[in-house]
Amino acid sequence: MAYDALGLDRRLCHLDLLSRFSTGEETLLDVLCDFIFQSFRGVIPFDRLGVALLEGEPAIVRARWQRSVLPGPSLPEGYSLPLAATTLGETVESGQPRIINDLGTYLRLRPESASTRAVLSHGVQSSLTCPLISRGEAVGFLFFSSSSPHTYTGHHLRLFEHIAQDLSFVIEHTAGANAVDAQAVTRLGAALESLTRSVAVGQQEALLLARITEKINAGLGLRQTLGFIYDEFRDILPYDRVSFALLDDHSQAMSVCWARSEDGAVVFDEGASEPLENGGLGDVLRSGTPRAVGDLEVHLLDYPESEATRRILREGFRSSLTCPLVAMGRPVGFLSFSSRAADVYRGAHVERFTRLAGQLAVIIEKGRLYEQLDREHRCNDRLLRELMPGVIVDELQAGRKPQAELHPECTVVMADLVGFTSKCQSCTPRSLQSLLDDLYDTLDQHTQRLGVTKIGTIGDAYLAVAGVPTSQADHQLRAVRLAEAIHQTLTGFRWPDGSPVQARVGICSGPVISGLVGRHARRFDIWGHTVNMASRLQAESEPGRTMSCCCIAGELPDEVRIDPAGRRLLKGVGEVDTAWISIG
Repeated sequence: MAYDALGLDRRLCHLDLLSRFSTGEETLLDVLCDFIFQSFRGVIPFDRLGVALLEGEPAIVRARWQRSVLPGPSLPEGYSLPLAATTLGETVESGQPRIINDLGTYLRLRPESASTRAVLSHGVQSSLTCPLISRGEAVGFLFFSSSSPHTYTGHHLRLFEHIAQDLSFVIEHTAGANAVDAQAVTRLGAALESLTRSVAVGQQEALLLARITEKINAGLGLRQTLGFIYDEFRDILPYDRVSFALLDDHSQAMSVCWARSEDGAVVFDEGASEPLENGGLGDVLRSGTPRAVGDLEVHLLDYPESEATRRILREGFRSSLTCPLVAMGRPVGFLSFSSRAADVYRGAHVERFTRLAGQLAVIIEKGRLYEQLDREHRCNDRLLRELMPGVIVDELQAGRKPQAELHPECTVVMADLVGFTSKCQSCTPRSLQSLLDDLYDTLDQHTQRLGVTKIGTIGDAYLAVAGVPTSQADHQLRAVRLAEAIHQTLTGFRWPDGSPVQARVGICSGPVISGLVGRHARRFDIWGHTVNMASRLQAESEPGRTMSCCCIAGELPDEVRIDPAGRRLLKGVGEVDTAWISIG
């Protein structure tokens, strides 16, 4: 990335800043801190930047430079305190930056901290305190402060650690400079060039981190997430191929679930599992550190059982960087970058990936969970739509409970297998289940094709209705065609003993009430005299035939044949005029 893209004036990169020092109006430290203030804003967030140096023995912490976008001074010029009177000694001893994301709470715990009280009065809410250590000795501190609480994260710590060595060296060698000579120019020039490169890398990582955070919040699926990584990581790492492998529940084996390369020729068996130890990835997982392999052919000699290595070698790749991902303390899997050239990956690549690994693990794990939830949602949706009409499912998913409804015109179809009870005595449970699975699956396809609503099955009884929950002008014809399809379907079925499967079918038109019943195991059902009539007609019917009542006649096209079946005494109903109904 060019320096101009970072908002850095090329004058700084070519040391034109020294001309400012030569006027005597600014010290080298002033010019350097101004450079840091301007260039670091795209890397680490802050509203105030301060520099304090260590002086004397015992050590004194003296404020040497500060700048803020907040109104008013936060510390008086030359403000100093003994190091022993502060908590900064702990930061020096650890050599690690310190984050305080709630300075108000910190002051209540450390009421003696005058400097904390001063920056709080200035409007600062959180801080990142970075020790400056050059050649093994502490030389001072760099203070990043924000007017917002909870600003700083572990990623900012890692970014500072990346530039800490160059920054400490530059500050140490400019703090006491009083003259510009050839040695000062050479030393400061080299240090600033190195620091600028470090800032450029930090800026790249900060921009990439912002895009990663955006994708986390966008709710991408796993494959979308991995595609984003493949497209966006070229400024950070070199690669011709990227793959991702998931860990099993016990972190003992992995399976590659995604891969992409420049030419699109990737070889992997999705779901195929391989023990981690086959390729030495168990050690990588335990160390938590990315592994760079400069020569995959040599690596395969060391791990001859590694099918994953053998596959990417067949694709023509020579080196790889394999990175373990851990999200919320749980190992997730491995992200692998591969190159067609040998010896591509260096320690700098390992460090860069390590700084981004935590956020990457979160976005990948979140993407995996999104896909898992999406699969479960689609599965649940499919099951619901098999159990009840789609319009009812839509109502439920919208958070509304469908109300019971009267349908004045519809046709109910009831079918029952002949001799089913006796067959249950002579057939094995598994053979009976297999037959019913195949039969009902076929009948369900017919209901979908004809636009008829399946209500459900009770044992061998199959109940459906046309004209519910959406009214249909041709509901009678749809019901007759379903009855005919049932008989035609059964001609291809045999009981396990070889005898033909037949059904009695009854259909009746009239009003029904529909609605959801049950609080925990809800089901869509229909009730009313029409349902009862269809059941009684089915019981009165004959094997392979469909019986209807007089309400069917006169409303069907010529293709439907209606033959009188006489008056029948139906249980609980009385005498009814009936007819045999068929097509053709």
